Amino acid sequence: MALPERVMEIVDRGITVEEEEEASSSYTLLPTTRGKTQELLTVVLGVGVNCSAESPKERMKIDDALKELLSIRSILLKNWEAHKYEQIRRNNYPV
Repeated sequence: MALPERVMEIVDRGITVEEEEEASSSYTLLPTTRGKTQELLTVVLGVGVNCSAESPKERMKIDDALKELLSIRSILLKNWEAHKYEQIRRNNYPV
């Protein structure tokens, strides 16, 4: 499967963050490095592919899919909070 190598080609460019965009923007949706973003998107798309296998027996169990997606959500929220904190610190706002 070509999913991991080409994941950045198949996702909406609007949800990805390039390092230069991050530097020029005060807010980014996914404040992670390109590699981490690619890794997380690969997992999300992999869950989608595994949940849509033709045979029900081959499909990922919904509880496993939920665990994967909640794990990714947790990582993204932690990254966003760290990014937000760093912006506040850089602008000398009290934390």
